[in-house]
Amino acid sequence: MILSKKQYYKRRWFLSILFLLSGFWLIYKAYGMFGYHKNIEELKKGNIVPSQILVEKSESTDNKFLALFIDNEKIASVIEQSELDKLIELTKKNELATTNSPIKGNELSGITFEYKYWNDKLFELKVNDYTIIMYKKESKTLAFVILIMGIIWTSFQVWVIIKLVTKGTTIYDNSFKNE
Repeated sequence: MILSKKQYYKRRWFLSILFLLSGFWLIYKAYGMFGYHKNIEELKKGNIVPSQILVEKSESTDNKFLALFIDNEKIASVIEQSELDKLIELTKKNELATTNSPIKGNELSGITFEYKYWNDKLFELKVNDYTIIMYKKESKTLAFVILIMGIIWTSFQVWVIIKLVTKGTTIYDNSFKNE
């Protein structure tokens, strides 16, 4: 079935706007990725005993997340099994080995915590002066790749929209002249 000029034109507009929005989404995602690449000097520091500690298991992967609840905020980070075992040893709380069983802050008396975080991401954690989660400077390569893809994709879609505005349905007519 061949589309009429009007149907073809409407479909091209719909797709170009949809793809333009996807380009903006890529740029937005890259911007968010840059936000989580912080230098150690930029991080907030804390040493308050968390009101609750929780180990959560990801639904889609086998990763475990250590979540600290501090002043009604949740800060979390991926934690390796060896780091989790060391945390269990330092706190003497075997309940951390099972996921979704929280440890309350009043059960953590006598244990010192030092942590560095930004927004909701835990970058470094020390328990009783032993480093459980060590700060690692992450590469921004993936953020740059996604940003460049988003800019190129958005630019292409802007070019398509300009062609639709200036040429209109003549693009459709010209495509059939070559047959």
